[in-house]
Amino acid sequence: MFKRSAPESPEQPSKRRRPNTLPHITRLSDELLLRIASFLHISDLASCQRVSKRFQRVARDDHIWKALFYARFVRPRASRIPGLARAPPSSLHYSSRNSRWLQDEGLARATGTKWKELYRLRHNWNRGSCSVSQITIAENRPLPPPVPPLMIRVYEGLVFTVDPTSGLRIWRLEHKDVPVISLDLYQGSLEFERYGIPTALAIDEDSDVKQAVNVTVGFENGGFGLYQLDTATESLPKLTLEHSYAGPAPSAGDSSSQGLMITSMAYCSPYLLTVSSSQLLTVYRFNGRMMHAPEILSSLRSHTVWPPLSLSLRRSAQRSMIASIAYAFPLYISGWSVGIQELRFTDDADAVVESRIATAVPTGFTSSGTANSGGSSPVGSPAPPAEGGGGIRSRSKSQRDISNATPLAQPSSISYTHPYLLASHADNTLTLYMVKSNAASLSIEPGQRLWGHTSSVSTAQVSGRGKAVSLSKRGSELRVWELEGGVSERRRLNASVKVEPQVSPQADVGSHWGVEDMGWLGGFDEEKVVVLREQDGGRRTLIVYDFTL
Repeated sequence: MFKRSAPESPEQPSKRRRPNTLPHITRLSDELLLRIASFLHISDLASCQRVSKRFQRVARDDHIWKALFYARFVRPRASRIPGLARAPPSSLHYSSRNSRWLQDEGLARATGTKWKELYRLRHNWNRGSCSVSQITIAENRPLPPPVPPLMIRVYEGLVFTVDPTSGLRIWRLEHKDVPVISLDLYQGSLEFERYGIPTALAIDEDSDVKQAVNVTVGFENGGFGLYQLDTATESLPKLTLEHSYAGPAPSAGDSSSQGLMITSMAYCSPYLLTVSSSQLLTVYRFNGRMMHAPEILSSLRSHTVWPPLSLSLRRSAQRSMIASIAYAFPLYISGWSVGIQELRFTDDADAVVESRIATAVPTGFTSSGTANSGGSSPVGSPAPPAEGGGGIRSRSKSQRDISNATPLAQPSSISYTHPYLLASHADNTLTLYMVKSNAASLSIEPGQRLWGHTSSVSTAQVSGRGKAVSLSKRGSELRVWELEGGVSERRRLNASVKVEPQVSPQADVGSHWGVEDMGWLGGFDEEKVVVLREQDGGRRTLIVYDFTL
């Protein structure tokens, strides 16, 4: 039986053999690959990381990301320095040597800096991208009116909270479930009947003591307590009460403590600056190991200063201590302005060496209180401005940044970190003032109005680098501002960005704030922002915005 022959088919092409050789680019050395990768865009570098382990190592090299970090975040800042704005581009080129990068010299000189992660962190800040989580401070429970105040401070990844019920508690932002440590405020001679409830909180951010954080808490009766957090032990930090002071004695014929309540504090060891509810400014200095009562260097009272206030302590180039108080005050007819008073001390002096005052009032106008340059606070007894008054007309052309048609409303908060003075208002705006302080003079430049919020601004804080964070009254809108060197007309539209947190479905975070919820800005550092959220019924939570995602 014959088999049917298969029909003839056209000749099948033979399979092409792949050369058993690697691409030419893989034959290059790592040094040449790094040189090539230094010219790539960030999106191309991200693609290279998915090619192979070798390309991933090259695309993540710190030298590449250090140059990218300089080009995007350092060179634009340097170009705004007076005298360098018109400099040729070659004068601002990147150098791989350990150089001084404005206030980033610590990063440029540090070894082991992860530049890719640092670039991503700054990128997230500029875009407002972050993750969000929460820390429950107090569950729903009946609280007698008024609800006891809760003070919050953020410092180096730690959140410090103090209230009369739970005392002083410290939370680590990496482990947010339970507080790292807590301590009862009232110990030994620090008794509740004598000191009252806590009303102010401050942290020494310039302490010379390593592995220790100094915290001070002010109380209702004018006293304060100094606490120290010892972080030398990695397992469990130790929090102790170092010193307590009952406050100044009441005046003759008045045994009550009315007007002595501390409302604001600033601490820079060994100096402590406090302000009471009666606008009494007091500067303390501690000697030795705090075994004795602190020495009162100065005590000034003002009759023309309205809250909010902002206190600060900083060391000058001459190694003297400068105590500053930024305040708000009303103008005649209508409107508000801000002022600042500086007191200079030296370690070997027992009194104020120098006192000077400056205001942001335009030339040709007089505030409702006359400033006294003789070392005391402004003197006078004006009445608050009436609502709906006429506008303030400025005669100076330098005041074009402030609208002449509408006077400034009373600030809802003031934050001062030299040289930036930032005020928030209930009319959805902020005002930035630049403070110039040197050995010869003290002055405040005309304010610059900042727009961006769509509702009333409750609090705003600014850092020494010009980064600021502001929060709306209902907590629904959080904005980040880049204010370094002031805000020009060209930069004003892009000076801020709205924070848009990425909330995962599994996260137990209420992304939508209720109508009755209130929000206050607790503080921020290089990586996170902490907001206090108070809900109806007494529930308090800390909302943590993390920009390291």
